[in-house]
Amino acid sequence: MTISRSSYLSAALFLAFALGLRAQDTHPGAGAVNLPVCGGSPGFDDTPGLINIIKNSTMNTFFVSPLQPCYVHFTGANGLPAGTRLVGTLGRSVLRLFTASDNLLSIGKSDITIEGLTLDNPFSSTTGYHGVLIWVNAQGFRLIHNKITSSAEGGSTGTAVWAWNSNVDIESNEVTDFGTQIKITATPGKEPRIRIIGNRLHDNNAGGGNGIVIASDNSSTKSDIPTTIEGNYIWNISASASSSGQNGNGVDLDHANNVRIANNHAKNVRFSCWRAFSSDSLLAEGNHCSDAGETGGYSEFNSLHNQWVNNYFDNIASGCLSLANSDVGGQYHTAIGNHMVGCGGTGIQAEAATIVEGNMIDQASTGMLLGYGSYGQHVIARDNYILDTSGQNKTMRGIGVESHTSGDMDVEGNKIVLPGHQIEATAWGSTDGTGALPATVQIRDQEIPFAMLGVAANGSYVYCPDCQVGPVCAGGGQGAFAKRLQNIWICQ
Repeated sequence: MTISRSSYLSAALFLAFALGLRAQDTHPGAGAVNLPVCGGSPGFDDTPGLINIIKNSTMNTFFVSPLQPCYVHFTGANGLPAGTRLVGTLGRSVLRLFTASDNLLSIGKSDITIEGLTLDNPFSSTTGYHGVLIWVNAQGFRLIHNKITSSAEGGSTGTAVWAWNSNVDIESNEVTDFGTQIKITATPGKEPRIRIIGNRLHDNNAGGGNGIVIASDNSSTKSDIPTTIEGNYIWNISASASSSGQNGNGVDLDHANNVRIANNHAKNVRFSCWRAFSSDSLLAEGNHCSDAGETGGYSEFNSLHNQWVNNYFDNIASGCLSLANSDVGGQYHTAIGNHMVGCGGTGIQAEAATIVEGNMIDQASTGMLLGYGSYGQHVIARDNYILDTSGQNKTMRGIGVESHTSGDMDVEGNKIVLPGHQIEATAWGSTDGTGALPATVQIRDQEIPFAMLGVAANGSYVYCPDCQVGPVCAGGGQGAFAKRLQNIWICQ
């Protein structure tokens, strides 16, 4: 016997009313509507029946039944009306994509809230509009306490959530099994306001992507996208085989200004935990990054005025924090109060117009590198603590100052607990000749042996443990204070 759609809906409505009190008790509140139990079959589209109830109701809050998954695509003419609030029982109320060639949700109306649902893509790819499960182009969208996943073997390619030119709150969700978990884009001049708070983003599809992307939709023009990214847990983020760092990151900023990344945890990412690519006015504060496959934190290309404050880096394959690319204008950064343990490369690389102050750097091949090759100038490095507690001499040098830069590097009052090679001249990160200090650095309140005094800038003032007192410094003594005047080291 064949059951018509109308008969099916009547039966579903009868069952929904019979169970209505039970569902209502799960989410008490006046003015809410219990949606009927869905068919639970991937061959049946539940969208028309559900959207008809939603659009014709005088209420705006709708509870999705926990009894059967709903196979839907709320897009186009079936899009949710403004002010709709869909609520479910987390882990039991399921909206599942009906067809791979569409979006599960296409949000084009304002003030829509999705809360307490499982949002699932059962297909290995997402081929709908923009290759995304949830597409947002509206104001006031809220995505709260949902599980967004793919039940396909190996997960789904594409993006889980993508918001464009939209003010959105994405809070306390778990997102897994997509290439990129959350993507925010904006047209220059639109300036949407974004909050991404307290989410768990992990185990993206092996095809690669990022945990969170904030990007201008113009690849060569920066966009102001005021965004708060706070208290998220991001782990197991892979990259595509072709990636050279544009994916495989915990948080990736691409020509995106005015982002705050605070109090997040990222672990086991293919490239960087936090990456700012040509992005200005970043504040990265109080974050924890461990087991990054390349650089832990990155301000690269034409990034300006980035602040890295009180972050923790642990077990990083390459440099822990790189403030780079002065050759294309990247500069005006600060690195203050960061703590790093186990940097496979440089602890902090700073190239131009940068302050590096009060950082703890343990077990980095080079504690700090100032400049790079012929690039870099105007770096201040003071009151940092560089040491090696590994017992394996992992730290080759404390501070490297690139001797071929245009100079004006100030190094002062750093505590370097190493048997040798505390401060030396470098070229492209390697010792330059004898490593004696170059004229590109003015150095004060440091201990430098006679053989390494070199030709530092006038005004340098250091303690030389093996210098002779004299008008002109010489080796073989019991120690003296050496100051650089008129291009000569004077010992007292």
